[in-house]
Amino acid sequence: MKEQLRILVLEDDVNMLESLCGVLRHHDYAPRPASNPQDAVDMAKIIPFHLVVSDIRMAGPTDGLGAIRKIKKFQPKVKVVMITGFADDESCRQAIELLVDDYVHKPVRLPVLMEVVQRVLHPPKRSSNPLNELRSWLAAPLKLMEQARAQKVGRLVVLLEEEKNKVLQAFFVAIRAKGITKSA
Repeated sequence: MKEQLRILVLEDDVNMLESLCGVLRHHDYAPRPASNPQDAVDMAKIIPFHLVVSDIRMAGPTDGLGAIRKIKKFQPKVKVVMITGFADDESCRQAIELLVDDYVHKPVRLPVLMEVVQRVLHPPKRSSNPLNELRSWLAAPLKLMEQARAQKVGRLVVLLEEEKNKVLQAFFVAIRAKGITKSA
């Protein structure tokens, strides 16, 4: 039997929390509910999650973005989907800095949320990788460089690819958060 992917759901509205967990459970995920940021952080300290779905605005000293910031300190590669009913520039900026994977606006339509969860957890494989195309164009120079500094070049290529992914992810989140328009 395939292992269910663990999803931490942080939402202070109890009815919304139950709805989110119910639809995730229905789609064979293993949701873990948290009704406040501290519970979410405490849970994430002991359970490795594949995804965190979190509301942004919450009562108390820490909001959803603050909880994500803390969770990412010990689970830096966890995927994150933010939910908000109030899209403001500061929240969008913070979400981009935290490298969240997607941004869903309230009122949440559960089929849309499930589409986002599916895309974030199982991204489509690209048939063409621009970095691989660049490598093929520079094959001869890279071969010489690899012979001279194989380890250093490999590390730089990995870092370059990570930076490219961060920029594309931030751009996508800014569009989804309506921080910039598609035409821009």
